[in-house]
Amino acid sequence: LDAPEARAAVLEAARSAGITEFDIGSASNATGWLTAAAETSGVRPLLRVHFLGGSLTMGPYLRDHPDQRLILPDGKPSDALVCTSALLEEAWPAAETLLAGQIARFRPASVVYDYEYAPLDTHAVHSCYCPRCLSAFRAHAGLGADVALDGAAISKAHAEAWTDFMALQCARLFRVMKEAVHRIAPGTRF
Repeated sequence: LDAPEARAAVLEAARSAGITEFDIGSASNATGWLTAAAETSGVRPLLRVHFLGGSLTMGPYLRDHPDQRLILPDGKPSDALVCTSALLEEAWPAAETLLAGQIARFRPASVVYDYEYAPLDTHAVHSCYCPRCLSAFRAHAGLGADVALDGAAISKAHAEAWTDFMALQCARLFRVMKEAVHRIAPGTRF
C-alpha cells in the first residue's frame, strides 16, 4: 500500500467486500494515510495493541522497575513483559500512557487487544510465575503453603486451576484496558 494510486482502490474493494474496519496500527499506515482515508471512506480505523514487540512496549519501564518483570515458566525474567499482578496495579499507569499515545497518534474508532496465547504457553504474555503471581494463584486454587509451585509443577499438576486463574487475571486486565480506552477517548469501542 505504498502506492497512493492503489490506496483508494483497496479501500473501495474492502468496502464492497463488506470490510468495515482497517488495522491502522500496521506498518502499511506508517505515514498515517489510512487513518486520514478511513475518516472519509466509511471504513472505520481499528487500532490493534499488544505488549509483545509492539505498541505497548514496556521494556523501558522495566529497566527502571526490574522487580516487576514477568517470570517465565522456566524461572527466567522477561526483559519485555511486566508481571500481570504488577500490570494490574503499579505498572498500569505506564501502560496507560503508552495506550494513550497510540490512541492520540492513530485516532481509532475501535481498539482491539491482540491476545492469542494459551495460559501454559511458554510465550504467554500474562502467565507470570513470580512470587506475587504464584501467591495469588495459590490463594485462588486453595493450595497450601507446602505445595511447591513453579512452571513445571503447575503444568504437570495444576493446569486446569492455572488456566482458570489466568483467565481471571486476563479478564481483569481487559476490564482495566477497556476502562482506560473509554476514559482516554470516550466513544471508542474496545
